[in-house]
Amino acid sequence: MRNYTVFFIGCAVLVGAYQLGLQNGINYPQWMRAYFMDLLCMPIVFGIILFLLRLVKPAFWLSLSMILSLSLLYAIYFEVILPPIKARYTADWGDVFCYFAGALVAYLVQLSDKRRQNLFRDNESILQHPSS
Repeated sequence: MRNYTVFFIGCAVLVGAYQLGLQNGINYPQWMRAYFMDLLCMPIVFGIILFLLRLVKPAFWLSLSMILSLSLLYAIYFEVILPPIKARYTADWGDVFCYFAGALVAYLVQLSDKRRQNLFRDNESILQHPSS
């Protein structure tokens, strides 16, 4: 999970830096104000979920179907349900794209960790039981 931990921390630092910039009057480009947080949302959510679930089950991985389902739920909630209820929220297909793009990158980073762990486990097995 080393790659995902670094990725998660990087995303969290970017969100913190972005918010700090907003508070200090930095005028970010419109595309960044509209989509930056949406792009980083799912990787951060998945990082928190992985951390909490791995307290109980250390070898837990999020499947692609879990990642896509949660991304879809976020898209429905923030882009379909909330906009008619709260003026602060607007429905935007760009946001939906960013949720899924961030989710895909998060899945690929998690997959690289899983492959690395399996490779390490396979090499460890070979060292313990060398073939004749």
